Amino acid sequence: MLVNAGQMLTERAKISGRMEAIVEHATGARYDFRQFNERSNQLAHALLALRFNAGDRVACLMSNQARYAESYFGCAKAGFVFVALNWRLTVPELSYQLLDSGAAAVIYGADQLPLVEPLKAQFPNVRFLPADHGDFDAAVAAASTAEPPIGATGEDPLFMMYTSGTTGRPKGALISHRANIAYMASMLATSDLNINERQVIVAPMFHIAGLGLLMVAVYRGMTSVILKAFDPAVMWDVIDSERITGFFGVPSMLAFMHQHPKRQTAKREHLRWALCGAAPVPVPLIEAWDSMGVQVRQVYGATETH
Repeated sequence: MLVNAGQMLTERAKISGRMEAIVEHATGARYDFRQFNERSNQLAHALLALRFNAGDRVACLMSNQARYAESYFGCAKAGFVFVALNWRLTVPELSYQLLDSGAAAVIYGADQLPLVEPLKAQFPNVRFLPADHGDFDAAVAAASTAEPPIGATGEDPLFMMYTSGTTGRPKGALISHRANIAYMASMLATSDLNINERQVIVAPMFHIAGLGLLMVAVYRGMTSVILKAFDPAVMWDVIDSERITGFFGVPSMLAFMHQHPKRQTAKREHLRWALCGAAPVPVPLIEAWDSMGVQVRQVYGATETH
């Protein structure tokens, strides 16, 4: 029985170790579930070596990439609370969230340096750890691939994600390991997402849509092709080349993709579903995708329920 959400990846690596888990479109890097699990373990050990304690908040400020996924699962296993930061925010907005969350560290990507430098000056007691360059990246690469000690279970907090709510400043929704595991089980019990599905993750992983899709893929045993940004032409190229079976998008993304000329030429014989949320989907758009043999599944999610 799972008691720690990070164990989802541990168990998936045992069951489907040689199945492709992550495809990083920007770099071409590919990792099977065994490699994905080992890289997540290395990140956990690198953080533990820095003397962080279970329950410490570790924030993540980076665009969609494999290291983001590894950071999430590494923090989960070691018992650090993963704080998802939105890199589209301004420095003052991020400052508020770092202060509010009580983050002890920030794992960041090189492309976020313009945000990180002023934050470093404001938070001298927070450790800023470069995910894809420098000493921390080297420490991760040199760390043990063995399973780290499980640092959190059940009612312990797993991640914090900021949601705007209705008034005032964004609120940090704190989700436990038990709640997350229960969500995964209930979500997949009411869907027909199958093992060996191949999905695109283009929604930002600082948002529950992107991070939630990653969790679902690990729980079920699906391949995730990670894109940094949405571009309808790139989406059709990836659907073609990677034999994609489904993806998540908001209604405007589905509309742009349907209007794009590459829809006519891309091979999409494997594509069968598109999850769509954040706004009502116009009936003509649903019918247009249905005519291509793609079922639009409208979903409603709240950050607080994951």
